[in-house]
Amino acid sequence: MNSKALLRMIEAILAAIIILTSFTLSYYYSAPPNPFTVRAKGDLEKLAYDVLHRLAEEKAFDEAIKEPSIWMNELAAALRTLLPKNIIYNLTIYQAVKSTENNVNLIPIGRSTTNIENYEEAVIRASEMGGATLTYSYSSLENGEFYVLILHLTLARTER
Repeated sequence: MNSKALLRMIEAILAAIIILTSFTLSYYYSAPPNPFTVRAKGDLEKLAYDVLHRLAEEKAFDEAIKEPSIWMNELAAALRTLLPKNIIYNLTIYQAVKSTENNVNLIPIGRSTTNIENYEEAVIRASEMGGATLTYSYSSLENGEFYVLILHLTLARTER
């Protein structure tokens, strides 16, 4: 065999090894998006909007703003009823107060309502999570003040 032909064969084999290695490494380091988290985010956003819209239709926010200490418990009960058991939620109501010409401060009304005590622990235990945060603006008809409701929903899936 000719020495030039042998060198060309070795060169072709090395090129094939390099190309195969680069494809393998690029596949290993590029993970496709997890369909669970992609789908969960869209579903959770729709669910969050539906829940907040339902509560607004029932005038629950007017009552919660008037008497936050009483009605936050009622909102928590409504959220437990409207949301599936495997969804972690946190609802916080803020009053929007204009502080300067271009700034608005958000002041929490009462306390947040949630169905979990230790969110960090739930995150550590979860193998996959999908989350959505929905901001809902609300103007009270009684006092004309402006409020912002932030509902954060998280769907966590743990390995069995």
